Amino acid sequence: IKMKKSVMVFRNAADVSISLRNGTTVRVNEAKDSSWEGGSVWPPALVLVSHLDAETMVTDAQLSQARVLECGAGCGLVGIAAALLGARFVALTDLPLALPTLRENVQLNNVCNNNVEVCKLDWCDPRDTIEAFGQPFDVIIASECLYDVDMTLPLLQTLHCASGSTTRCFVTGIIGAEALASFRRHALHFFEKHGTLPTLCVGNDEPPRHVQFMCLHAQGSFELKSR
Repeated sequence: IKMKKSVMVFRNAADVSISLRNGTTVRVNEAKDSSWEGGSVWPPALVLVSHLDAETMVTDAQLSQARVLECGAGCGLVGIAAALLGARFVALTDLPLALPTLRENVQLNNVCNNNVEVCKLDWCDPRDTIEAFGQPFDVIIASECLYDVDMTLPLLQTLHCASGSTTRCFVTGIIGAEALASFRRHALHFFEKHGTLPTLCVGNDEPPRHVQFMCLHAQGSFELKSR
């Protein structure tokens, strides 16, 4: 896959920022003085932002009409990037521990009025939260949020609960061979097709970091746009 420009990632203490092709910059503060792993930005989230920016996941036209759900949003980097790139609506969801950081980062990026909502989503009991949104999501993203094999089925059930007939799910950063094998084994019980996105490398790291993605589709087949 060819990128028109390099996506540069800048870190200053707990701050992470990425310049997007439309001239905006997504910035998030990581959770300070916390052992909570979701309070940090990890490589899969950076690459997921790069895919959004390169239109390899969805085109600009599709994103402008899309309702986007981020599961296990952590600092909210990917979902906020989707909002800055023009998504119609973005729901940033996680457990209660994450919500203060998510709300601060929404304010930091001035997307409070861009149809961005922050709320709790418990994968073990997702139905009431999902139903409160009123309709299925068009795009669902989950990055670096699955490492416990016992949470594989709850995550897949949550993704399925939030999906409609044309929903695209993008999952990356599954930690550990057991969790990854379990996810792949059970995914086809919930989704008709799954595949992978092209590998991208981002940032200033040497050697560059490469992250693979899994794509799930509720019904039918779909083609990924590449450049």
